[in-house]
Amino acid sequence: MPDSVASGAAHWGDSPRSPSHQRKKVLPVNGEDDHAAPRQPIDLRRHRQRTDRNLLIGGFALALLVGGGLIWTFYGLGAMFMGWLVLSGGMLLFALIYGVLRLMEIWSAPRCDE
Repeated sequence: MPDSVASGAAHWGDSPRSPSHQRKKVLPVNGEDDHAAPRQPIDLRRHRQRTDRNLLIGGFALALLVGGGLIWTFYGLGAMFMGWLVLSGGMLLFALIYGVLRLMEIWSAPRCDE
């Protein structure tokens, strides 16, 4: 019978003398140290707003660059500028709607100073 089976090791090839059976240091939950200063709470709403904004900017930049490049490749420079104009108009409309909704969110948010 192999030594690991006879000793009751958890995994094949592990023995009580192997490094995997030595006592491992237990890390605190979430990487926090007992002596470290407490972390500031994360504002999830602000994080979501930043993530949404960055995704929108990146998406429109990608559409302008990749879309413009593909239009230029297949249809020429004049068509690329027209495509940019159309995409910019769509971004302007989207920004207007986003701005109105954002203002409504700010106005409807409960205020702590009242």
